[in-house]
Amino acid sequence: KDVVLFTTLVVGYVQNGEDGKAMQAFYQMISEGVKGNEYTFTSLLVSCGNLKDLCLGNLIHGFIIKCGHEFGISSQTSLLTMYSKCGMVDDSLKVFEHVLNPNLVSWTSLIVGLAQNGREEVALSKFCQMIRSSVIPNCLTLSGALIACSSLAILDQGQQIHTIILKLGLHLDKFIGASLIDFYGRCGCVELAKPVYDSLFNRDLVIVNTLMYAYAQNGFEHETLELFQRMKAMGLEPNDVTLVSVLLACGNAGLVDEGIHIFDTFVGKCNIQITKEHYACMVDIYGRAGRLQEAESLINEVGNPDIVLWRILLTACRLHGDITMVGRILKKVAELSPGDEGSLVLSSNIYAAEGNWSQVIGVKSLIWGNGLKKSPAMSWVSIDGEVHTFMAGDFSHPRFKEIDYIIKELMKKVKEFG
Repeated sequence: KDVVLFTTLVVGYVQNGEDGKAMQAFYQMISEGVKGNEYTFTSLLVSCGNLKDLCLGNLIHGFIIKCGHEFGISSQTSLLTMYSKCGMVDDSLKVFEHVLNPNLVSWTSLIVGLAQNGREEVALSKFCQMIRSSVIPNCLTLSGALIACSSLAILDQGQQIHTIILKLGLHLDKFIGASLIDFYGRCGCVELAKPVYDSLFNRDLVIVNTLMYAYAQNGFEHETLELFQRMKAMGLEPNDVTLVSVLLACGNAGLVDEGIHIFDTFVGKCNIQITKEHYACMVDIYGRAGRLQEAESLINEVGNPDIVLWRILLTACRLHGDITMVGRILKKVAELSPGDEGSLVLSSNIYAAEGNWSQVIGVKSLIWGNGLKKSPAMSWVSIDGEVHTFMAGDFSHPRFKEIDYIIKELMKKVKEFG
């Protein structure tokens, strides 16, 4: 067996989603003393990314360097994608620094990886850099940039990307359409999401679900449920994503019985996988209606309920001023996440609102005893197309002294005007 045969075997396994077998073929290749080429390694990196196996990815990276392929554009692009899929975006950025002439695939791999790993401001910065480099984005690049804008809820910059989409004639692409609907929905602009939806032909389940979720998260409960009712006429079968939007709408509208009926109808369907997200919606529905005992019973029915479900119930206790089950909830939270700051603070506020100061002192003692303190919140602002992030008490900005001086001068002006 030679490198061509092994590479063909590896590529075949990767293309068929059999990443484990691709790795077995690689180990056999190494054991037989056959040296891989760039195509072998780039295919293996795809498997490492799919498996989220960083150790193997680092091993393949070492082979790439040893064999002198580290400056090959295919190797660099595959490394970018692998590190991004493994959540190591800083390593992706280091790899990108050594790309001499990044092409569209390289830029896209980096931007999408950054956007999907919580580095939205860097993703947008790189997107602007790509545009300035005269590289024309494709649907995947633009979708990555829109994901970043959605996460930061930056309407202006997202609309600029929408303009680029229109200029490139990509506005009828369903992938782009779904990204735009999601973006406008997350920015609270459903009136801008609907025209995008209307412009798309052959709307599939992804498109309909995206608009439905945009409706649900922005308080358009009637429109959400109406679209849900129209799905059958459109020849679409609702799935687990649909159910989240419908339950969210029922919760916001206070349609408890309808929400319960829809949930029970979906449970047991072979094509629907009921997840903790669905249970969270149901706990919220019961909680908003003040049916706290039923909400607690539902959580106890869930296999390995997570802390999110108990927090939702705790929020409902605060809404209805019910302190009877707060102690039980805190015990459950302590089992899952000892010293959970958010739940303890919320519990303290519930007791304080009801004037139960002895319990407030008890919870505060737990907070202080665990050495907990409130984490500083982060804010961001978009200025001239660039996103700036900052936190309370953050003095790390290189022009901090200048900023501090201007703020103090502005405060003087404010005081002068009363």
